[in-house]
Amino acid sequence: IVLKLPSGKYQVIEGNTRVAIYRSFREDGVIGNWNTIPAIVHDELASLEIDAIRLQCHIVGPRPWDAYSKAKYLEHLLYTENIPITQIVELCGGRKKEISEYIEAYRDMEKYYRPTLESDDAFDTTRFSAFVELQKPGIKESVAEAGFNVTNFAEWVRDRNIDPLNTVRAVPRILKHPQAKARFLAVGAREALKILDVPAPTGLGNVPLEQLLRAVIDRLNVIPYPDVKAMKIDSGGQKAQLLLEANEILGGICKDISGDE
Repeated sequence: IVLKLPSGKYQVIEGNTRVAIYRSFREDGVIGNWNTIPAIVHDELASLEIDAIRLQCHIVGPRPWDAYSKAKYLEHLLYTENIPITQIVELCGGRKKEISEYIEAYRDMEKYYRPTLESDDAFDTTRFSAFVELQKPGIKESVAEAGFNVTNFAEWVRDRNIDPLNTVRAVPRILKHPQAKARFLAVGAREALKILDVPAPTGLGNVPLEQLLRAVIDRLNVIPYPDVKAMKIDSGGQKAQLLLEANEILGGICKDISGDE
């Protein structure tokens, strides 16, 4: 997909990789005609239309960028192109909360993670999901309450103290437990969780999911409001964090069931 410029040249909107491959084949003398490439040519495109094409192709389309690249482009649209986040949501069809988390995760990774590295070559975009998890409720607050900051978090990610990356969800519980905290800082979250994890009651793993869900629903329906307020105050506590983690998992499953994007 290209835009014809007044100068007679063409700006590639979508298909840069294919153009690069054609040029490479031509330079390397690969047999074939690599001087032209099939394209949809636009004589006029507003900047918003260009962004919409890229979002549809790479955010929700058949050729998705990796998560870090998506976040980088979303951040560019919000802070450089000054496109309101509500309009970005309309363009790419995502959820405002998810898009906001991606953008803030990108900004945190650039501001705090990159400076901890010896060189840009060490920048590992696969660690991005840890910074997405950092945006979840109560995570940053628990890190600060324990006397640490986002730079410390970035160092934990760099040093693989947080590994696998989904153990970010357990950081609030770990930091509140002295023994688990010490183990975490020494050897990482995987070992720290062994101190925290309490085996499920014998036989509970064999209970049908329907019965477990009904029991949880019944229990939540009668939870006293003061208990809810207490969890809000102590959002990094074990009970609050387990509920938030359950909400994330249930939300994803329910989205798949209902077909909502």
